[in-house]
Amino acid sequence: MNLQTRLSVWVGGVLFLALTTLSVLSGVVLYQVRLSDMNQELRDQSRLVMNSARLYQGKNLPNVVLQTLASGSEFVDARIEQQGKVIWESDFRNMPETVQEGFSNLSGWHVYRISSSEFEVEVGRPLTSLQETLRSYAVVSIPLTLLMSLLGALGSGWVLGRNLQPLSNLTARVQTLDRPEPIPEIHRPDEVGMLARALAESLETLQRTRKAELEFLRVASHELRTPLTALKAELEYTLSKPRDLQVYETALRTLHRNTEHLERLAINLLTLTRLQGSPLDLQPVDLWEITGAVIDRMVPLALKKNLSLDFDGLPTTVKGDPITLSRLIENLIFNAIRYTRDGEIRVMLGEHMLTVQDQGQGFPQELLEDHEAQKPDLEGFGIGMKVVRSICALHHAHLQLENTIRGARVTVTFP
Repeated sequence: MNLQTRLSVWVGGVLFLALTTLSVLSGVVLYQVRLSDMNQELRDQSRLVMNSARLYQGKNLPNVVLQTLASGSEFVDARIEQQGKVIWESDFRNMPETVQEGFSNLSGWHVYRISSSEFEVEVGRPLTSLQETLRSYAVVSIPLTLLMSLLGALGSGWVLGRNLQPLSNLTARVQTLDRPEPIPEIHRPDEVGMLARALAESLETLQRTRKAELEFLRVASHELRTPLTALKAELEYTLSKPRDLQVYETALRTLHRNTEHLERLAINLLTLTRLQGSPLDLQPVDLWEITGAVIDRMVPLALKKNLSLDFDGLPTTVKGDPITLSRLIENLIFNAIRYTRDGEIRVMLGEHMLTVQDQGQGFPQELLEDHEAQKPDLEGFGIGMKVVRSICALHHAHLQLENTIRGARVTVTFP
């Protein structure tokens, strides 16, 4: 049983109970009103009979009295007693006798008895008319209660169906999250609209995450393929036939370089994964100290290529994450060393600004024209530059790539 049916049954049940309670209360009120009218009528008739009994000494009451007893909604039977002996009665019907003063119900009759010093008067009416009234009321109210409950259940089901239809559409859409279509837009201010908007935001987040994962896998596979292919080719060439020690040494050095490259790729991939996992906790950090530590690590690599690695400028503090900022600076300096055959590499710090300038081959024109785009096909500017761009974005920093007369220059401006 779905939600719409359950709610419709629930509404119908509650409506039935409410209408039944209302019908019972109405029946009770109707009974009390009819009984009160009957009591008042019996009081009036009893006084009339008592006055007539006094006037005519309980005998030979005029016809006007009988006509008065018969003038109401129903004949009222009357009886006059004197010292416990019946001296007159209307003889309309066989009204039972009672000795109880006031009102009493006897054998389906409602009887009222009053007495004076001379006479006792009893008037009464059968309860048949009152019972018939209640029976007629029940004949009308019970089917009406059932009909109204049924109509209420059907009406609530129709209204619920219209209101729950967007939820059905949302359910069908959520079951196929891989489809590119957005969540159906619902401009309702109620819970259904809120749920639709929350699902739309969640779907957008999931799609961004999915897109980032696919892009990460694409870049990672591309970046890992080149060094692994070179590694495999070098091993196959070296092992294809017996060679002298010098050839083996050269092959090992090549394998060592490729292993270092794979290690750097792995570090960058882990960094990229971390950047995509959660936002950074940016704190004021000393960019001079971080840059100096990176310079100390990169100097041996520069000296290995007979390059000069200079660091100058002014200390500056920026809001950032020291680990990722260290990775950003290391990637920029590593690329500068990698693409510089000879000359110098300068790392400069200014007010909220980091500049790395080399004397290498410069950036490809395609990267300069659209350096924000993903360019894994450009050798050396795939995962490393992606990490740099991601770190800059998380630090709200501006990244500028440019070629100089000799070499390339990268400027990162922090807010």
